[in-house]
Amino acid sequence: FSTSFGMQHYYKLDFSTGLVTATTLNVRSGPSTKYPIVATVKKNEYIRVLAGIGEWYVVQTDADYIGAVSKKYIKAIIIVFFVICCRVH
Repeated sequence: FSTSFGMQHYYKLDFSTGLVTATTLNVRSGPSTKYPIVATVKKNEYIRVLAGIGEWYVVQTDADYIGAVSKKYIKAIIIVFFVICCRVH
C-alpha cells in the first residue's frame, strides 16, 4: 500500500533508520492525524525513515507499508562505521 503525499515539501534526513518510542505508533496515509491509519508499529521496532514533511516522517514498515508518522515518536539511529587499519612491519 502506498499513498502520494501530493506536492508537500519533503526534506532529506541524515539518517535512514528510526526506533519507535511510542507504545503503539500509527502509520498514516498522510502527514496529519486527519489521514487514515494504514498500519501500526510497536515500541522498540526499527523502521525505515525515507524523508521528512514538517513535523512528520515518511516511513516504510517491515511489512512494506509506506506512510507518515509523527517525528516525536521516532528516535534517529545513526550508524557510524570506523575503519582501523594497521600496517604490518
